Amino acid sequence: VLLENDAFLTGLTQLYERNRASGSVWVTMKRSMMRKLPKRNAPNAPTPEEVMDRDGEVWVTLVRATDGKRKISTTVTKNKAEKFAKSLNTIQRAFIELQEDDAKKKK
Repeated sequence: VLLENDAFLTGLTQLYERNRASGSVWVTMKRSMMRKLPKRNAPNAPTPEEVMDRDGEVWVTLVRATDGKRKISTTVTKNKAEKFAKSLNTIQRAFIELQEDDAKKKK
């Protein structure tokens, strides 16, 4: 399911919550030539000039997450990449710390 960036982060949080006790969540990122073209009548859609590489090609980062049962994905343009990466990092660190705390409690 291709989601907007904020919806993806919310969905990722839900994946981590669902698999907190047992299970794994895989997050992959790759650079893609997938065209991020504006949707019709979308006010906030990026223009091709906003996502152009210096070679004149349109590149986005494709981010996918899965727990083996549910798959979610999003595309991130380079002008939103820094904010998205910080949010993603915060979510992942929070759930790593929760898992470490749960492991300590079990011992």
